[in-house]
Amino acid sequence: MHHVYRFYLHFGNEMRNGIIIIKVPATAPSSLTVVNKTATTITVSWTPLDSSDADGYLVNVTSDTDTVQTVQVEGSSNNTITLNGLRGGTTYNITVRAYQQLLGPASSAISVQTLAVIYSINWTLVSSITQLNNTQYCIDCLTTTDINLSTDVYWLVNGVMKSSSMYSSIDVLTYNNTLLVYPDSLGVSVNVTCIAMIGGVNYSQSMILHAPSGPPNNVRGFILNATSIIVNWTTSSETNGYVIEYTTGGVTRNVVSSSENEIVLTNLSPISTYTISVYSYIDLPSANSTVTVLRFDG
Repeated sequence: MHHVYRFYLHFGNEMRNGIIIIKVPATAPSSLTVVNKTATTITVSWTPLDSSDADGYLVNVTSDTDTVQTVQVEGSSNNTITLNGLRGGTTYNITVRAYQQLLGPASSAISVQTLAVIYSINWTLVSSITQLNNTQYCIDCLTTTDINLSTDVYWLVNGVMKSSSMYSSIDVLTYNNTLLVYPDSLGVSVNVTCIAMIGGVNYSQSMILHAPSGPPNNVRGFILNATSIIVNWTTSSETNGYVIEYTTGGVTRNVVSSSENEIVLTNLSPISTYTISVYSYIDLPSANSTVTVLRFDG
């Protein structure tokens, strides 16, 4: 499309005029689509205009209402560009306009979200909860493969920085970063944060291993016979179960209660004194158990 402008110049009693023709694309590029995306890049393409209708293109990228970047693509046949320096997990609106001497109309906008830097963080119990303060938990943090695992991923455990030495590739887009943690001390919840840095920006996700505020109340033990004790307690609403620890002669055994408020301990040694401790747990065990001492008489 051409815009024709006539101008006039006055020199005394003389008037002269001329014509300026300015080229402007009449139509917008069509079929703007996403070719590829990562956590920090988006590649787009469009149907190019004829060389007589465009000298190049201007790609505009906005997030919310702010213009993030405007990129020039020279040449009417060049119809693909990779937009760099974007933020992970962020939605961008993208348009393209052809230009000659002036800009033509904008294409329909497309909305594209970059890949997340951290996809998820979860935990699994590695060892039995009966190990109490030696219980081991595996924290898995799934991240994009756009990062350098040896330098760009680190952890905070209750505010203390930890490094991760274990990681693996799940697929071409996903790394699994693994950290093993133990209870800081019984009864203290553990807050774990996975932090990944890319492009000078830190991204993080957190999770909490919850501990009960205290042990079960009203723990009591009753001798059933020479080798068995029944132990019961008042149930708590903030627990997923109980660990019963019983010790005699320096030998300690731990079991998990299969009942809400009692357990029968069997195959005990006669003529022995047992120290019985009951812990509640959510994800982590409680701080202090309640202790009952019983003696088997011969």
